[in-house]
Amino acid sequence: MIACSALAVTDPLGSPRHNLYGDTLSKRLDSAAAQLTDGLHKLSAKARQAKVVVVGYPSVLPDDPTTCLGKMPVTTGDLRFLRSILGELDEEVAQAATAAGATYVDTRTPTKGHDSCSASPWIEGLVPASPAAPLHPDAVGERVMAETVLRALNC
Repeated sequence: MIACSALAVTDPLGSPRHNLYGDTLSKRLDSAAAQLTDGLHKLSAKARQAKVVVVGYPSVLPDDPTTCLGKMPVTTGDLRFLRSILGELDEEVAQAATAAGATYVDTRTPTKGHDSCSASPWIEGLVPASPAAPLHPDAVGERVMAETVLRALNC
């Protein structure tokens, strides 16, 4: 991570993480998705009356990685790569939920435009400006996500 962050200074448009990981993260996601589907099936079998809800990931990184230049020590190429991995992860989670008969709740859409590099972030950056973990929702982001989940539950 430190070496890749250092490259963000010398080669801000490069992709050192993508070059390092290639497609290994995608392969790991495939394996994790199968385990998640299995776990959701087991949960539904144990709690037959429960409504199982799986919450997706918020919009952590921007569509345009150049908005992070100077805000995050990651290259624009790697931001594209990491964003694609987060997208894959979210898709795998949604498919696993559907396959197991659970309700999937999309939180990416309602948080879009409020990513960690936006002018109005609901997702904290690597150095949080509010009481939240790095690259996690702040209080507003959590509220928006909670409201989205409650709508999915018809509350």
